[in-house]
Amino acid sequence: MSCRCLRSAVSHWPAPRCATTRSPLNAALQPADVYAGTITIGGLIDRGDIHGAMQANKDLFGDITVATLNPDDLADTVWQLCTERTEAEAVINALAA
Repeated sequence: MSCRCLRSAVSHWPAPRCATTRSPLNAALQPADVYAGTITIGGLIDRGDIHGAMQANKDLFGDITVATLNPDDLADTVWQLCTERTEAEAVINALAA
């Protein structure tokens, strides 16, 4: 569900404007009261398709252990971006942890 749809579906929540204008798209859409956020995911998502394929095909990928990102944490980040609108972007990197 998009942020705009979410806001109309839950109309009792305030919808503050995004204070950060690092995202050119978000900055361009602010006058129309439209929020555009982005999340950059740098890493393998645990329980994701690619992660599952790597785990299922150890003969092809080897028995490598890599840092993964928790999809629940990613969902929380997206939710925070969409509801708080204080940032226009989030960068999540499995190797930075």
